[in-house]
Amino acid sequence: MQDNYANQQAMLALIKYQPLAAVLLQHSTRFERMAQELSFAIRHTSGADMTKLMGHLTSDGGSALVRRVTGLWDLAGKVIVGTVNELERMLNAYSADQFAEHLGNRFGTASVKMTLAVSNGAKSLSSLVSELKSNPSEAAPKLLVLVLSSVAASGGIDGNGGVPDLDIPLMGIGAHRSPFSHSILIGSLLETALLLLTRIVLCTHKNLPSSHDPLWEGIARQSVSILNSAGKGASIGIAYHLMVDAVIQPGTYHGLPIEMPLDVHQTIFAANSVAEATAVKVYPSEEEITTTPEILTAHKQFRAIQMPIPDVLREFLSVTDIAILAKYGAWLQALVKRDIPPTTLAQVQFLKVADDGCAPKSSHEIAWMALVCAKKQAGWTTTT
Repeated sequence: MQDNYANQQAMLALIKYQPLAAVLLQHSTRFERMAQELSFAIRHTSGADMTKLMGHLTSDGGSALVRRVTGLWDLAGKVIVGTVNELERMLNAYSADQFAEHLGNRFGTASVKMTLAVSNGAKSLSSLVSELKSNPSEAAPKLLVLVLSSVAASGGIDGNGGVPDLDIPLMGIGAHRSPFSHSILIGSLLETALLLLTRIVLCTHKNLPSSHDPLWEGIARQSVSILNSAGKGASIGIAYHLMVDAVIQPGTYHGLPIEMPLDVHQTIFAANSVAEATAVKVYPSEEEITTTPEILTAHKQFRAIQMPIPDVLREFLSVTDIAILAKYGAWLQALVKRDIPPTTLAQVQFLKVADDGCAPKSSHEIAWMALVCAKKQAGWTTTT
């Protein structure tokens, strides 16, 4: 009797949501086709390209871990300033039977400094917000991905769930807060995986079937910036989660070989949190992912050149345009003259503006077109 009732309810639900089911089925079929196209592209990727991908996997993983370890090392230097003085204070405290209290104060001071330092990860948000004002169509998806990945990785405001707490379903509640999942190791692994995915998309895109889904073009065009934002957001989320575990929901690591006071566990959580947040500031840029070291060096060399702005042109330029052109004009000119190739979507868009006269949106585009107009007004025969 109960089975019949359940079957009737299932049929009613199927009828009620039939239009939605049809839409989901349609998209499911499309995604299945795209998965087959990706499989085709991977199969037709040369062995040399696959070997290069594996080489990047090793270097990306090493770089991700080194940046975070460097952050931990720098933090240690800031927390304990002057090793000799600190040892003297510890010895004096031990002689006065106040060693435990002194150690607790040092851990407390470290936690405060770490809590303040973790806010550095939020700088990525402010830069994207600034970009949103000048180029909303490109900045909005990146900002959305950064926020969503941050929330997903952190587990939300309460810090319950997210990437670090994957140790519960994978290894059981007894392994919760393992040194692997609640440290810079998980952030390094996630960054490496996202960079590998980015490289796979860029490497295999050229091998897609000729009649592939048009969505692949958008994915290839936005893959670097979107996955870069996802990586930064994930690091911010992981850093937030670890800081919650250090300050708001204090607990101990499971699986460490030695016993330690709770204060020490909290400090280790917080230190890993800050190291993860610090990694956001030096996350591999779009240029570093898409181009060779030689081209990247050439871009840096042109960026280091100061462009002189003649007085005859200054009267036609705003103060902002002059500042941008003085700092980046030589680099922008090198792009326009094709002395260096574009390496990012923003640079490609800049060339469209410079070559085809599209409406400028970013500050660099506006400054460059202002320079072009100023040269015309000053009667110069060339505008490049």
